[in-house]
Amino acid sequence: MVNESIEDLLEILYEAIANTDRWQDFLDHFVAAVGGRTGTLFMLAPEHEQPVLRWTGVSQEDVHLYMSKYAANDPWRIRAATVPEGMVVCDYDFCPRDEMEASAAFREYYSRVDAVHGIGIPALVTRLGSAGLTATRGLAAGPFGESEKAFVRRLYPHIRRAFALHCEMAAVRSQLGIFTQQLDGYPHPFVLTDRECAILYANAAARAISASRDGVSLESGRLSVKGQQNATLQHAVRDMTDGRGRDLHRLVVSRISGRNPYRLLVMRVAESGGLPLGFSKPAAAVLIIDTDPARTGPDAAVIQEVFSLTPAEARVAGKLARGHSVEEIAAESGAAVETVRSHLKRILSKTGVRRQGELVSLLLRSIPFRAPNS
Repeated sequence: MVNESIEDLLEILYEAIANTDRWQDFLDHFVAAVGGRTGTLFMLAPEHEQPVLRWTGVSQEDVHLYMSKYAANDPWRIRAATVPEGMVVCDYDFCPRDEMEASAAFREYYSRVDAVHGIGIPALVTRLGSAGLTATRGLAAGPFGESEKAFVRRLYPHIRRAFALHCEMAAVRSQLGIFTQQLDGYPHPFVLTDRECAILYANAAARAISASRDGVSLESGRLSVKGQQNATLQHAVRDMTDGRGRDLHRLVVSRISGRNPYRLLVMRVAESGGLPLGFSKPAAAVLIIDTDPARTGPDAAVIQEVFSLTPAEARVAGKLARGHSVEEIAAESGAAVETVRSHLKRILSKTGVRRQGELVSLLLRSIPFRAPNS
């Protein structure tokens, strides 16, 4: 006997796609609707995402006991894995009763929690993930019947669609996490904006530049620069997003501190029907290059790994790439000039170049990213 309207369940179901807290509410209402006492809901999304596992009607201690002691040899669980996607089944449809009652899972777990009759559906089996839904009830309530099966069949297209959308969103979140992690390791500030310079994405270096308050700002969700160049920036961004003019625009932005200016490259982002960041509106990419020698240069930790240098050699190489002389490096580090020259000689040998200028050029070409947490 069905105890709840399908409309009430659907409202909760579609809310759960974006709000994972609602999956528990959906499971609770589903179990109540089919006259169950306990139930499970699972969604196994891409490997980088945490699975969604929900239980109702049993304690966390019982869940842990079942998973650790009975799940591997549970006849219901084993046989349910062979049920085709979308088929609504009761326990008697796929597992003989005598086999189930002879199992330790039934005697020691299902009987104890009074969950001896079951109904369920494998609602989704795709490359994006798998998902299913079950409900159980006690001996006194009797087996689930055709009315409950019919109710679950009516729900099935909606359950599958909601599970698929959730798994697809999980895949996008996983890809986005990888994408943004890589861009956060890029040493140059990088920003994506819409037509009005509203920020769609800014990497860690861009956020750091803004925090320095030295001519480039990401405040109030918008990219802006110091002085009259801000109007030039806005015009360039509009040209890029509207598809007018050149594909690349250069700006030189003076700094409040008086240090070497920033150089901005404003670039058109090709239409792709949906960028990796999850938006599809026209966008412009802005690369901010800090020409101050003290701020630019490759990451010593990455130099060390790429060229098999020692930590000391990598630090010297990084400072050379930033424009420091051997004498300046010695003075900053408290080492003898001859010690730094010895490091340089070994660095040239390991990198296969002959001159310091060639080394700097090689380092700047070869090390585009910073090490994590550096």
